[in-house]
Amino acid sequence: MKVTIAVYVVVSPEWGGSYSYAVNVLEALARFPEDKFVVEVWYMEDCWKGFLKSYPHIKGHAVKRGFEFLLHRVAAKAANTLGFRRTRELQRTAQSIAERQIKQLSPVLCICPQHGSLNLGGQCFQLSAVHDLMHIYEPEFSEVGAPAIIAARNEALHEVVRNCTDILVDSSVGAQHMAEHTSMAAQHLRVLPYTVSRAMLAATPRKPPHALPEKFFFYPAQFWEHKNHANLIKALALLTSRHEDAHCVFVGTTDKNGYEKTMREIGALHMEDHVTILDFVPLEELVWLYRHARALIMPTFFGPTNIPPLEAMSFGCPVAISAIYGMPEQCSDAALYFDPRSPADMAEVMERLWTDDDLRRDLIRNGIERMKSLGHEAFEKRLLSLICSIVNPGNGEHGGR
Repeated sequence: MKVTIAVYVVVSPEWGGSYSYAVNVLEALARFPEDKFVVEVWYMEDCWKGFLKSYPHIKGHAVKRGFEFLLHRVAAKAANTLGFRRTRELQRTAQSIAERQIKQLSPVLCICPQHGSLNLGGQCFQLSAVHDLMHIYEPEFSEVGAPAIIAARNEALHEVVRNCTDILVDSSVGAQHMAEHTSMAAQHLRVLPYTVSRAMLAATPRKPPHALPEKFFFYPAQFWEHKNHANLIKALALLTSRHEDAHCVFVGTTDKNGYEKTMREIGALHMEDHVTILDFVPLEELVWLYRHARALIMPTFFGPTNIPPLEAMSFGCPVAISAIYGMPEQCSDAALYFDPRSPADMAEVMERLWTDDDLRRDLIRNGIERMKSLGHEAFEKRLLSLICSIVNPGNGEHGGR
């Protein structure tokens, strides 16, 4: 008898890593044996309709076309209240529609590949992802530390623990964080490390239509304050005092709370000629930038782990990253590490990468070796194995822990 899996996905490309993770999960599910698994997907964003066209054996359901959702959407626009509160209401409306429809399907397992869950009344196993608890560990950043956001994230976390039989985390550090702050039993915290999507690996590199230096550091990240562009600019200024040609290329949406601070730092330190900001770029151009960068420099304050280091390693780009949370676990000897609060420490690592070709070659080689255990094939095998262990009748009744 086939195992029916329902998937509820609400993220879109603007969500960054959460979207990439959802893509990876759906790509993996699409490759499960069709004689053993049936997969149906409920989605809010149109991007998933296009995605599912590549997998005709997966049935898709556009939740936002539900009558209730449309009523709430019209009311929100009429009141001009599409802010945080109204967005949450729209999401809850869509969620209630999906819950009713998924209950009618009677799946064995429901998967939410982002932070969130459904109230399915214990009718099936439920597996959701919790990518981080940074609102607990890094609350000084307003993007996660504002009171309304902390309350919303805690509420969602409580619901995930209440509704789910198992939870996906990215690393042993992620599991430790969940164990410290929730009542979820350790055996139900399932480590599924991030990977790189098949679509990205298949993309044909294309040079961006911008003037770029031959030699540059690369940082693809939305301009959230926690991404720490400002300290990277300070490190770059230190580096340019010794290497006048040092340059950074940034890719990421600029409508975030760290952009103005970054621009002020660029102006104050006269780094205008040493920084290129490309905003959003297509996948093909992103791959080109990885392939031609001197190194990925990622001074983020958030973890436990991140996807860009894996993308860099996949495309032969050396990695330098913050020595925090689960990053050393993720990258091992395939990266250099620095203190993200210390521009001087960061600049020292950047100088090594800027000047030492042998070091770059070693990191590239180590990265390729590291990706043998973190590639999409390993990701798919891990996901299949953990799903089989969850739905195995020996685990007990559906919905039980």
